[in-house]
Amino acid sequence: GMIASRMDELSYRTNFDLEAMRGDIILNVSFIRKEDFKKALNIAKEVFKAGICLGNLALIAEEGEELGNIVVPSGMMALGTVCAVTINGVLIHHRIPVKTVFGGILQMSDSRPLRFTEIIEYSGSSLDPAEIFIKGKMTSVLNAVRTGSGKVLAGFREIPAVCLPEAESLLKRLAEIGLSGTIVIGEPNQPTLQIPVSIGYAGLVILAGLNPLAAVEETGISTRNMSLCMMIDFQKLTPMG
Repeated sequence: GMIASRMDELSYRTNFDLEAMRGDIILNVSFIRKEDFKKALNIAKEVFKAGICLGNLALIAEEGEELGNIVVPSGMMALGTVCAVTINGVLIHHRIPVKTVFGGILQMSDSRPLRFTEIIEYSGSSLDPAEIFIKGKMTSVLNAVRTGSGKVLAGFREIPAVCLPEAESLLKRLAEIGLSGTIVIGEPNQPTLQIPVSIGYAGLVILAGLNPLAAVEETGISTRNMSLCMMIDFQKLTPMG
């Protein structure tokens, strides 16, 4: 099936309660060889600390450990990162409709988002665009972390303009508890980072949860990434940066 329908399904299943700080969010799971894991984790932590992903929370699992219905393979370790679609789920459960438009490569300059250089529409792909861009060696996340300029993974959403004040409040509260990642909130009916939006809507640019793994791949360490992999209890995540 198309990745868009998977996003809608998991958004609906997200039941995270902002007030109680408990409930299920969406997790990406990435497998890395045991011998590479320590180095990979140090690289990923650089990205977490720089804020170029969806917050600073993650989950580590050893070989043989169960994550939902997945068992970490022999000789591997797992790093679970918060999927950006969690933002959709939180907004939807506060009665804010979200249109997931595309995933892409976002060019950063002086630590500021400049423009999208590549995009793949969710409705036309059976894979998460982030996975495609990582394996295509199209990112330069480490450059963005260390110099402020590079190409990172991000997604584009649209929300009704009438919901903007409440959405901004929710996104601010999410950032305060370690679920940041929304780097651009557009103006109603105005292009956002040169991307036109529907009439009556505003654009949101959200950093992808897999950016730390893109940085790991850039150093030559192989990763196996499964985005939108499962639901996980928020309380099981720990700060990484």
